[in-house]
Amino acid sequence: MLMVKHLLQNLLKMIKKTLLSIVFLSYYAYGQETYFEVGVNNTSYDYTYQSTNNDFELDPSPGIFLRVGIGELLPNLDYGFSYHQFNSIGRLYDDTFEWNTNYVGGFLQFDYPLISNKLILTPATEILTLFSGKQFSFGEIYTLGEEPEFTGLWVSPRLGIIYKVDFSNYISLGVGYNFSISLNATNSTDESLIFNSHQLSIKFDL
Repeated sequence: MLMVKHLLQNLLKMIKKTLLSIVFLSYYAYGQETYFEVGVNNTSYDYTYQSTNNDFELDPSPGIFLRVGIGELLPNLDYGFSYHQFNSIGRLYDDTFEWNTNYVGGFLQFDYPLISNKLILTPATEILTLFSGKQFSFGEIYTLGEEPEFTGLWVSPRLGIIYKVDFSNYISLGVGYNFSISLNATNSTDESLIFNSHQLSIKFDL
């Protein structure tokens, strides 16, 4: 319950910051394809270690995410910046482990209208890198900044769908779902890690 309460508090703070950003950037965004997408990131870890048997029990853990679309390269092809929390909880025998991570990067997203420009399919690819991360285990806290299975360059293909409602020619609100698989493109060690993420989001278009 404390984790859920903490998650909701962080999500509400991010929504408030997003709304304030919309107010301050409205003038700048006039005539441009700018949007903010914020939501819950429920991630499960797919971890393998080739040198030994993997007895970890890994469970999904929620986090938050934010995307800021800042323009179009081509019609319906958006680009922008993103922030993700990829978290997980694990157990090994009687011990409990917890991973909390923060990733930042950029994305390309194609918007394919399905129904009257309201229901939109959104395939995308993100390139991410670790900004900060911690592991909690055996009563200790370890940083993940030098762990090759967490650091490096991550490629994250994503498929989503969103339903939006237009309030004017310049402002719309949408709700959506995304699924992504994040792969570490630079890790060459025996330890392999993949993030599988389900996202529920609210999107503000300007």
